[in-house]
Amino acid sequence: MDLEMVFNELSARILAPDISTARQWMSELISTMREAKRCGLKGIRTQADFHAMFIAENYPLRDFIGTCGGGRIGDGFGNGV
Repeated sequence: MDLEMVFNELSARILAPDISTARQWMSELISTMREAKRCGLKGIRTQADFHAMFIAENYPLRDFIGTCGGGRIGDGFGNGV
């Protein structure tokens, strides 16, 4: 049986107070995703365009990705979200 994580977009409605905090939160999400993969989860599901979501004022997720070497948040993790 394949299991996937579900990202609750409602939890992302509250933006981080600053870019530094947003980066920390995303690093924690990535760590959680990696641990989930080690436990056998196959991916993460989202309804919204995950990469277009804002994680701090005027700071979309795609900008975070650009500061950490490019790629996608979930490279090597299921559906690549």
